[in-house]
Amino acid sequence: MRSRRRGAGWLALALAVVAVALAVRASLASVFVVPTGSMRPTIRPGEWILVSRIAFELHPIEVGDVVVLRRPARDPGPARANYLVKRVVATPGEVVASRDGHVVVNGRVQPEPYLPAGVTTVGIIPQRVPPGEYFVLGDDRSDSIDSRIFGPVPGSCIVGEVVAVVWPPSAWGLVRS
Repeated sequence: MRSRRRGAGWLALALAVVAVALAVRASLASVFVVPTGSMRPTIRPGEWILVSRIAFELHPIEVGDVVVLRRPARDPGPARANYLVKRVVATPGEVVASRDGHVVVNGRVQPEPYLPAGVTTVGIIPQRVPPGEYFVLGDDRSDSIDSRIFGPVPGSCIVGEVVAVVWPPSAWGLVRS
């Protein structure tokens, strides 16, 4: 009789630990599988990424951050995924455009050291990013449906910051801003 109670107690403890672990995981970090090649070469399709859900409670969203966002309703692309992975290139209040193959923010060409040589950016109509919204682009500018198509995205759509690639092992590493 005692061993049954003890066993039930251990089972209840194990279930409680699992429940707490799942709650912490859901609120602190998540793993997403990258559905498209829009972030090549930084992140490739099929790779698994670790996303911090609390990063932007610790620091503001900044230019260069790689983020996961809920697919905007005005995204006209094929519904391949509910979530997108993009890089923030302009924040609220900034004026963003493309000129001579470069991203220009507030009249200045933006350095983008994470892009391979020769990548050009076109198609950004000069615009001021509205309050509370962000202008996001894929790193593979020729294969990305992003803010050039669906416009700036509300901060409320941003799920979190991409911290690292965690699968496959050959791709392990931190994602740089």
